[in-house]
Amino acid sequence: MANAANQPDIEVAKTVKGTVLGVIRGIGEVTTVTVGVTSDIIRSVIKGIGEVGGEVTVAIRYVAEGALEASTGIGIKAEDTAFSIGKGAVKGTADVGGDVAVAARNAVEGVIDSAKRIGVKAEDAASAAASGAIEGAGEIGESAVKAVTEAVSGTISGVEIVVKTPFKKE
Repeated sequence: MANAANQPDIEVAKTVKGTVLGVIRGIGEVTTVTVGVTSDIIRSVIKGIGEVGGEVTVAIRYVAEGALEASTGIGIKAEDTAFSIGKGAVKGTADVGGDVAVAARNAVEGVIDSAKRIGVKAEDAASAAASGAIEGAGEIGESAVKAVTEAVSGTISGVEIVVKTPFKKE
């Protein structure tokens, strides 16, 4: 929910969304955008927002929307992109010391919003984003896995989330 305190962050996030769209589309015109590249772009954007004092958890929703829209627009499967979005959001947020559970939830919400807008099956994209977020959390630690799993489980924005792959830190 937006309030006056985070309104500037929302405007920055909307600008970043446009930038992510442009970067992914631009890379796609030059070379093949891989799922890993998408995750790295998201992670870098989040890290940059955090470094300039922005609220990363607010921005993640818009970054996720832009990344899904751009990637599917150049032919990358929505579920693959959504997985990368979830993973990149969690890892990027961890890099700047943010709340990974909130980041994961916002990434899934952004994927749902974008999927509905571009005509992609929201359940599949959201479940992939949740799975990516949990995998990213697994690279951080067990407490992150627990927090992220709780944040992305159940129904989000009217969409039932089904995590398709079990993630355990070995």
